[in-house]
Amino acid sequence: MGAKKRRHDVRIAFKRQLLIVGGGLVLVVSGVVLLAGNSMRMLSAVRGYVGAESLWSKGQKDSVMELDRYAESHDEAAYGRFLAAIRVPLGDEKARVELDKPRFDKNVVRGGFIEGGNHPDDVEGMIWLYVHFHDSRYLRSSIENWTGADKLVQQIAHAGEEIHMMVLSGQANSQVSRRLIDQVNATNAIISPLSESFSHNLGTSAREIENVLLMTLVSTAGILLLVGCWAYFLVFRNVEKSDREIRASRDRALDLSRIKGQFVANMSHEIRTPMNGVLGMLQLLIDTPLTVEQREFAQIAHDSGVALLDIINDILDLSRMEAGKLEVRSASFQLREIVSGVEMLLKDQARRKHVALSSTIDSKIPTLVFGDAPRLRQILMNLVGNALKFTGEGSVKVMVMQLPSERVRFEVCDTGIGIAPGAEKRLFEAFSQADGSITRKYGGAGLGLAISSQLIGLMGGEIGVESKLGLGSKFWFEVRLPVDTRSDEISGTDLFFAPSTLARLK
Repeated sequence: MGAKKRRHDVRIAFKRQLLIVGGGLVLVVSGVVLLAGNSMRMLSAVRGYVGAESLWSKGQKDSVMELDRYAESHDEAAYGRFLAAIRVPLGDEKARVELDKPRFDKNVVRGGFIEGGNHPDDVEGMIWLYVHFHDSRYLRSSIENWTGADKLVQQIAHAGEEIHMMVLSGQANSQVSRRLIDQVNATNAIISPLSESFSHNLGTSAREIENVLLMTLVSTAGILLLVGCWAYFLVFRNVEKSDREIRASRDRALDLSRIKGQFVANMSHEIRTPMNGVLGMLQLLIDTPLTVEQREFAQIAHDSGVALLDIINDILDLSRMEAGKLEVRSASFQLREIVSGVEMLLKDQARRKHVALSSTIDSKIPTLVFGDAPRLRQILMNLVGNALKFTGEGSVKVMVMQLPSERVRFEVCDTGIGIAPGAEKRLFEAFSQADGSITRKYGGAGLGLAISSQLIGLMGGEIGVESKLGLGSKFWFEVRLPVDTRSDEISGTDLFFAPSTLARLK
């Protein structure tokens, strides 16, 4: 009876400990969800204020320009445009002044922000952020700049009224008008730094919010890991109470070891398969009737999934390379089909960015060559994809040229942002880009060029880059692709693309 009671007490204590662990996990997860929700709401509100500042600045500058025109021409249409432009900062001022009251009228605030050109969906978040974080460091400084700028805008508005009254009464003359315009321009010069400071503070605030959210998630992951370890320790300690459970624990350890080996062996497939399913479903969703907003959201999710899948593939390839398990395999394929296929796969991305994508292939290129077609396609996808990523407008050209000794030269030329002098040598290093701002603005893990460089090295080739900052870049590589003289023996298994794909490309 005593042993039975002890086992019963152990089970009760074990259940109590599990309840404590489970309750702690629920509290931690709930806290993270709440913090993440508020952080996302704050980021959305900050984004609304940054957009509002842009509209505010444009309205203020346009009002000064139109007032200058009116003072010279006395054209009432110019004065009307002045009133329309000045209405934007005055509307924001109306909202801010109302928000500063102990008990404000939300309808007045909402009306003021909408007069300021802000989207109605952003207004609630802007009000929430102003009310709850009015005294935070960056927002308080931004509001002080906003208040000072509003006073200066009022001076511009009064100057406009004064000039208008002078014109209507016939008392306007060039000397008086110029004096008032000079005062307006001087006021405008004072406003610009305040506007820039406002935007800078909000941007810094947004980055701090992101850092807090990231650190919270990382800390939570650590806490969950510790709690998981604690829970496992409790389970293991109770399992040790009997020999049978010890044997079961040993068997489980052996199973876990076997599963780990299987996981390592199948990791590539297990990661890629669900992601491809997600991308496929998103593409099917995009092909269904959707509103413009829904289609935009679905496209963003699809593009993000593609980017994530590319990063996963790159990391797995890099791991296999470092382990010496990645090999290149030579087989017969049609080089023209590889280049055309890459162009076809990326043409939609180029069209969305309004970038002209084209390819030129030397007529001396043989019909069939020997090489690793999938890896060659991967290299071209990396280089052309990079060129499209960093080209806002203009063109991306792919050129393939036959060289002596069965060597083939590939060039990918773009009219994009270019590369700063001295940064080229870092491009082919893993997890590296030209500078840190590239990752923040354009994304990417910095693996594509490193993988391409190693693949080309495995093929016995070489890669390089020529670029000028702001004028575009030319990435090139050369590999040996021996001629396959069996040009009449083309089969679907010899080619990288299926026959149906080849028919569409032709």
